[in-house]
Amino acid sequence: MAVLLRPAAAIAGGRQVWPVAEDHHRQLRDEAEAEAASQRLVEAVARGDAREAGELLASGRADVNYAG
Repeated sequence: MAVLLRPAAAIAGGRQVWPVAEDHHRQLRDEAEAEAASQRLVEAVARGDAREAGELLASGRADVNYAG
């Protein structure tokens, strides 16, 4: 998370600080990739593919609580 500072002259008594998302598009892409991995995990388990399920779990990208 980035923090932006406004110049002291713009605010009486000092500088105001507030958080700003660094890269919103990257965050959205990461969430979409995690959701896709979670869906692949659900499908791999449903068809009994232990190898793919294990790989997805080992990658850490799949959410084991994903409802599908």
